Amino acid sequence: MKRFLLLFGLSVLLQSCFYTHRARKIDVYELDQHKKQTLSTFVFEYPGDEKDFEKQSISFFKIAKSYMPLNFTTDRLYSSEDLNVFMYKSVDKDVMVNLLGFIIRESLKTDNENLNDKDEDPNPDTTYYHFVHIQVTDQDGNDVLTGSGMKSKAVINQLIRYKNYLN
Repeated sequence: MKRFLLLFGLSVLLQSCFYTHRARKIDVYELDQHKKQTLSTFVFEYPGDEKDFEKQSISFFKIAKSYMPLNFTTDRLYSSEDLNVFMYKSVDKDVMVNLLGFIIRESLKTDNENLNDKDEDPNPDTTYYHFVHIQVTDQDGNDVLTGSGMKSKAVINQLIRYKNYLN
């Protein structure tokens, strides 16, 4: 009986690697419409780094400033009208629980290593996913991304071009 409990406990530890949270996967883009927000959001994954993102965004939208603002007005999304753009980035990751790996890693560390590694990521093989969120309004504050009109389709096509330009 003790042997059975020991083997059962060991098998549970060996198989105790499971996800508690998975980052969303976006193939091309998603158009989010939250109930709390009145504006829809164009979302895509950006695998590059921060500096390239700013340089390429400034170049694509022809922004006169030397930095990438969160809010700006541009005619690059729809040539016959200036549109207000609000852009922000977010980061997500897959969170996985690995009890056996944690037990082994902690048992092999010395006290000095535990004291020195406070800023270290506890899961060094974690993959981070970076997302860009874009909201577009006209001069009256109306959402441009929703609807089935030509303006909405043209803006979404330009945002897809922007995504491809970044990648």
